[in-house]
Amino acid sequence: MADWIELRSAEINSEKAELEKKQVWGAEAVDKLESAVRRDIAKWNDLNPGYRRRIDGVKKLMRTGAFRVYKTSFPTAMVDAVLDPESLCVMVEATTARPREQKTHTQSGQLMLTAEKNGFGLRLDTGRALSFAEASQMLLEPIIESIG
Repeated sequence: MADWIELRSAEINSEKAELEKKQVWGAEAVDKLESAVRRDIAKWNDLNPGYRRRIDGVKKLMRTGAFRVYKTSFPTAMVDAVLDPESLCVMVEATTARPREQKTHTQSGQLMLTAEKNGFGLRLDTGRALSFAEASQMLLEPIIESIG
């Protein structure tokens, strides 16, 4: 009679272990995206050394799985990328200043993580696959556009 309890317990533990593995892979994917963004920021700043055109950098929001890209000189801008551990999506929020309108503008979106042979890949919600370089561009575009 107790066999069903043992089976159910093993099933729950297996599901939990699988979810934890996916969450680790997801955090690693966000860290890989962060590395791509850091490379692109370094390249942008080399090509645009002026104070108002520089992107300040990247700050970790958590030990792994979340970061913020920021520009503090006017016009200010920031983009947050945070892994949602339940849906395994990277939630993206960009906030930029619009000098002509004298207000800030916020856009939200998400990048889906898809299981691949060596961890996770990235997809738009339309299903189109993205390289980490393309995703970096997507994150940096709102900041670069705010510079003008």
